[in-house]
Amino acid sequence: MRLRTWYKVHKWVAITSAVAIVVWLASGLIMILPPSDFAREAARPPAVDYPSVAITPAEAVARFRRERGDSIDVRDLALVRIVDRLAYRIVPGHGKTHLVDAATGAEITITEQLAGAIARAATPDHPEIVRIETSAGPAGGKRATAYKVWFAGNRSLLVSAIDGAISMRRASGDRFRVFGGSLHTFAPLGTGPRSDFVRLGALWLFGVTGLFVAGTGVYLALPKRWKVRRQLRLTRDP
Repeated sequence: MRLRTWYKVHKWVAITSAVAIVVWLASGLIMILPPSDFAREAARPPAVDYPSVAITPAEAVARFRRERGDSIDVRDLALVRIVDRLAYRIVPGHGKTHLVDAATGAEITITEQLAGAIARAATPDHPEIVRIETSAGPAGGKRATAYKVWFAGNRSLLVSAIDGAISMRRASGDRFRVFGGSLHTFAPLGTGPRSDFVRLGALWLFGVTGLFVAGTGVYLALPKRWKVRRQLRLTRDP
């Protein structure tokens, strides 16, 4: 490839990479902006009656296996809080997570009503709920995977329909920061069925392009290339 062609390729690839790097750096700066008080502060959880725990971890696993099958492998077991009561979160090796009431042994399902109670208990001023949106599972699944609970003042938080965990606590001022974070982490590419593959491919492309620009820049800056160009110029001059 001719030297002039290398210069053109290096220039345009570098310009494209520079635009991507500027967007990535700017979105990173937006990402580290301080969050709002609503996103940063959570309410003190209500007291729970620990002596009411009547089911041991072994009994909870035994009941779970009797209902789902003795051959089910339990990968993780944890005692979690569901508003003012305790429950065992059982994560099998295969299949979905289950919640078992630590006092009665009954299975707990995170309904819309329970998700609202969890959200209100986690908010300092315990505000009234404006609305609750349901997020369905992938591929048109009918079972809800999360509930988005909205309060007055355009405040919202996400409650998992699997185990009641809270995430994505946002106020109106946090939208811009979250948007910048999504750009910085290539989140818009993670919506398809092969989202992880697409995001990994974008990261690889980003890195390989940067290495190509750096490599061609070093190649073009080699003293040997300058000497070749100088000799060609001297031979052409009369």
